Amino acid sequence: IVLTFSDDYPDDIESILPMQGKLELIDSNTNDVILDYSGVKSAEATYASTEDGYSVYITLKLNKSGIEKINNIEGYKNSTDDNGEVTTNKFKLEFDGEEIGEISYDDMILSGSNLRVTTASKVTSSSTVNSKLNTATVMSKLTTMGRTPVKYKIAAEEYVNSTVNKNVILGVMIGIAVLLVAISIYFIIKYKVKGLLSIIGLFTILIRLTNISISMNSIAGIVGLIIINTYLINNILKELENKDKTFGENIKKAYFNTINVLIISLFIFVVFAFNKMAVISAMGLLMFWGWIIVVLGNLLFTVPMLAIRTKEEK
Repeated sequence: IVLTFSDDYPDDIESILPMQGKLELIDSNTNDVILDYSGVKSAEATYASTEDGYSVYITLKLNKSGIEKINNIEGYKNSTDDNGEVTTNKFKLEFDGEEIGEISYDDMILSGSNLRVTTASKVTSSSTVNSKLNTATVMSKLTTMGRTPVKYKIAAEEYVNSTVNKNVILGVMIGIAVLLVAISIYFIIKYKVKGLLSIIGLFTILIRLTNISISMNSIAGIVGLIIINTYLINNILKELENKDKTFGENIKKAYFNTINVLIISLFIFVVFAFNKMAVISAMGLLMFWGWIIVVLGNLLFTVPMLAIRTKEEK
């Protein structure tokens, strides 16, 4: 699947799409998650001028749960190492598993429901400030707008012409024509007039050629239908040679002997037709309607003509 955008910044879009918007405030020493995005209502990127340059911030607007979590971090104020030295804890802000900012315990002060986290400091270049601010803005928007990966729904399908060489398709079509001629000759030689009449039923599936684009998958469908139709007609003509039963009984037996192939093939075609892939679905629809033409076409045209011929022979 190829996604195309009219935006002037495709690289930025490509980098944004996989993001989940998973924002977490984590204790740097214990790696305990102090605050996650469930405690955040929204986020906003800002910047300010300082004595050392510029700083970029993400201001988190917390909900009731988030405020309670920040107010209950007294236990994370200090940590003591094996030598008894006390270190003031720092907290890192992670976005989708990557650290984007850091805040010390002493700076963990809420202003109302807002918690400000520094993502860049002592920046002197205006271009760097803009870059850091853009990054912080994207993270803020994703944290606010969505907490799961972007989901796509296909609203339209674009059909692309087959890349198969036209000479290949022409060669396959000639092969199908030769196959049809060979089958026709076989029926005429073996079953004579009845074989000739049955050929009309064999060629009914070619009606589908008037409403499809010739491609390798459609050719595969046509070949499959020819095989099914040939199998059905051969069973009909074979049973009609039985003079001990009536014409109707022979036709019933012919269809009964073919029922397994007909049902299994119909089931496969229906499954193909409901496939989400357009190529397989198109082939399934082609073969489904072709199957109906094969079964009903022989019943409506081939069988009555054979019935007339059978009466004439008697």
